[in-house]
Amino acid sequence: MLKCILIEKISRLRLNFIYLLLMSVFLMMSSPQAASAANADIGWNASSGSVAGYNVYYGTSSGNYTTTLNVGNATTATLQNLSSPVYYITVAAYSASSYMSPLSSPLVIYALNASAGAGGAISSSGTSFQSSGGSKTFTITPASGYIISDVKVDGNSVGPVLSYTFSKIAAGHTISATFLPAMALWQSATDMGGGWQSLPWFGSFNISSSPWIYHSTLGWLYPLGTSTDSIWFGDPQWDGHGGWWWTGSSTYPWIYSNAQHAWLYFDAAASTPTSRLFWNSSTKKWEKH
Repeated sequence: MLKCILIEKISRLRLNFIYLLLMSVFLMMSSPQAASAANADIGWNASSGSVAGYNVYYGTSSGNYTTTLNVGNATTATLQNLSSPVYYITVAAYSASSYMSPLSSPLVIYALNASAGAGGAISSSGTSFQSSGGSKTFTITPASGYIISDVKVDGNSVGPVLSYTFSKIAAGHTISATFLPAMALWQSATDMGGGWQSLPWFGSFNISSSPWIYHSTLGWLYPLGTSTDSIWFGDPQWDGHGGWWWTGSSTYPWIYSNAQHAWLYFDAAASTPTSRLFWNSSTKKWEKH
């Protein structure tokens, strides 16, 4: 009879220990690494039972935990050298008598791989991890004398954006940025985002298709030159005249046509990128190009 009572008391103590363990595991921080492997710092709520320590279990598929990490009484752990695109992480507590609690609900984390080519940076570069359902923003910054050429997410172009946010993350992702040397003239322009630049005297234009640019009223142009306040442009719409003209901060909207050897006044208010109106100072006539 006494033996049965003792067994019953031990069983109750064990059940009490197990069911008081309602832990929530969360990602604290993931340290970006230059290589393909990264670290992840996780934490969890301490158990209210008689805990002697915790075991962290993790692996690359749900329910298949191939690595065990005993962290003692700590409620945080650093998982090192993670190289797979996804990890499932769970924690269990144990008592001094080696009783084990049920596993916590798994934390799922996904790898985000960020890289930048020469001429700029992406923050944060390398491999980092984010928890399932979370979000992370990457900032792309060209170096002095460079412009953003393109940003690719999972191999697909999203254009020359200044930042990109992964939202409701449910898979691993890659993001990469490339850069191009900027023409001297563009270095004084204001970056409007999405490849659009603006100069006070020249207006707005998009450099996403560099070396070509798309001007808001002049349309497609091919720029040449090293000056910081003037530029030569090749113009595919300049029918029959060779298509090269010059302008600068002190002359625009007057434009010099190299083929016609004449100055032309560009009427931006009466023009669109496909129908542009110019006053020819030599012929004293309006022309459309």
